[in-house]
Amino acid sequence: SLAVLPVSVLTSRSDTMDSLMMFFVVAALWLTVRATQSGSRRSLMLASVALGLAFNVKLLEGLLAVPALALLYAAAAPLSRRRRAADIALASSALTLVSLSWATVVTLAPGRHPFPVGSNGSVLDAMFNFNGVGRVSGALAAGGVYAAPPGVLRLLSGVGSVSRLFGTMLVAALALGLGAVIVEGRRRQLDRSRLAVAFSISAVVWLACGVALLSYVTVFHARYLEMVTPAVSIVIGCALASIVRGLRAPGEAKVAALALAASLAGVCWYTASLHGASVARAAAFAAAAVIAATAVVLVRRAVRPVALLAAALALASCLSFPVGESEAIVRGARSDSVGLPVQPRAVEAAISRFLRPRSAGFRYELAADDPLALAPLLIHDARPILPLTTFAAKPFLTLPQLQQAVRSGEVGYAVVGSYSCAGGRRGAACLPTSRWIRSHGIDVSAAAGIPRAQRLRLYFLN
Repeated sequence: SLAVLPVSVLTSRSDTMDSLMMFFVVAALWLTVRATQSGSRRSLMLASVALGLAFNVKLLEGLLAVPALALLYAAAAPLSRRRRAADIALASSALTLVSLSWATVVTLAPGRHPFPVGSNGSVLDAMFNFNGVGRVSGALAAGGVYAAPPGVLRLLSGVGSVSRLFGTMLVAALALGLGAVIVEGRRRQLDRSRLAVAFSISAVVWLACGVALLSYVTVFHARYLEMVTPAVSIVIGCALASIVRGLRAPGEAKVAALALAASLAGVCWYTASLHGASVARAAAFAAAAVIAATAVVLVRRAVRPVALLAAALALASCLSFPVGESEAIVRGARSDSVGLPVQPRAVEAAISRFLRPRSAGFRYELAADDPLALAPLLIHDARPILPLTTFAAKPFLTLPQLQQAVRSGEVGYAVVGSYSCAGGRRGAACLPTSRWIRSHGIDVSAAAGIPRAQRLRLYFLN
């Protein structure tokens, strides 16, 4: 189910790193299971390394699974309580060491460092404030085009695209999980191993933590769901396995059949209520699975094959709509890449031709009030530029610093927006540095071949 989950397909087609983060988290899960089976401290340390790498890829997003993995080892490792506690403490130290390794090296390195995007100048601030607390607490402006406003039903709401990308599978996990709990509650004797029980509980904890966080985080993007997609798939798999065991037990077949039928009916209703006629295939699969599950009660002599058929049809009904949506994502060449508001290629080429012979004597090819918009120019010319702002027009240079750079011959040209700053307008083009460039520089846009219709101007800083 993880391979065809729409949000995973969407994220895998993007230029973001969430899929790589999820790979490291799944690797950490596998290593933790191995460590729990054998009590191997080495495997647990390797799991911590994998989680540390996940943190370095996507920061705090990569650590959501930590409580669930710690619970799995603490509850099921065949070791004494004291040894398990010591192993978890060592693993936590290893996780901290690997997670902060890059940030520590960068912070302690001599010389001037690149300004971390969105921070106050510190890598640690970018990690834990801008990309952490600020996105959860509301200190940053709300973002994301796929989500409803924060709330308990955000991930299941029809607002945005989260329901199509993730909601159907989440409902399947919740419905089948509830059905499995009912079936297991009817069982007089638990016939599952301690590891299997702990694994199922840890997956539920992982899913619950993720749903709670994603329901209320202020800045939401579809790719953030990758922190919880493995948990959804695990819960669906474990729940189906539990219900199938119930279908194969004569004394529990009726309850298991009804639980499966009710679960699939709920999944089918939710999907159809949001997506209408496009879920005809899902409804057909759900109906077939319900019939097969009910048949278990009637065909006593064929419990095993009918149970397997019911499980197969149940899985097909849960995956029918997600597979169709994933297919649409691929056919439509969709992704979760935000992209950059770059300038037209003709404008970039004109600036490059004009500046190449004229900026050779300067350290920077030019200064820019919106450096992200000039990314293609930076790549094409392989020359450094002097950014006046960072993310969301946050100032990078003060006016005295810019003036000093001009006086010392570090930069001789600048590109700034031509937007009007009347009426208290805010933005990169209205910062003191941009205003100074427009009032003191010589507009050479026409000589460079930049059309007047373009909302940026090229200045020579004499």
